[in-house]
Amino acid sequence: MIAVAGCSLVAVVFVLLVSLTFVRSSDDSDPIVATARRVALREGFVGIVMINSGYVDISLSWLCNVQQFGSHRFVVFVTTDSAATKALASARTEHKWSFDIVQTAVELPVELQGPQAYSESGYWYWLEHRVRLMQRLLDADVDFVLFETDAVWFDCAFRELHTAAETTADGDDTVDIWGLRDGDRAVSMGFGFLLVRANERTRDFWRELTKRF
Repeated sequence: MIAVAGCSLVAVVFVLLVSLTFVRSSDDSDPIVATARRVALREGFVGIVMINSGYVDISLSWLCNVQQFGSHRFVVFVTTDSAATKALASARTEHKWSFDIVQTAVELPVELQGPQAYSESGYWYWLEHRVRLMQRLLDADVDFVLFETDAVWFDCAFRELHTAAETTADGDDTVDIWGLRDGDRAVSMGFGFLLVRANERTRDFWRELTKRF
């Protein structure tokens, strides 16, 4: 049985008209997986955030906010278009920041390179792309924190999360999935800040979640 701190994830069944072909997640020829594995081996897990050019400004604001906490070293930005890659790389050079950037092998269509409206087709396609990325990381045995940059941090949340998720409430087992409740709904957990540990339970769970998208 999978151990979840908080509550259950709810899978939404959505039929997508477009699909992507990904390289095998266990293969180091996949630069996203290879970079994430390197950071996770060094830090214990990797912080993964996926953005397009529509979310660069808010991500740069977040990077400025957390620089003082030493959070950058945990982070791999997965970009889905070249404009986002160039903007982040330019800021990293200018400010001498230390996070990683990897662009997806397939650049998303122009209509998906800006902010996506909640519940519209582009939004669900974006989520499907991200869910499949998470499966690749789990298949490659990489522990990760999926997060978003639309928040103000008052400390290094990665270090706090590492401590909080070491054991379940009874102190017996390592937590498989640790996250924040999605608003007032007691039956769901949001993708905005989610630690997932790679093991057979989470891999099986994520395969089912991916299949239902």
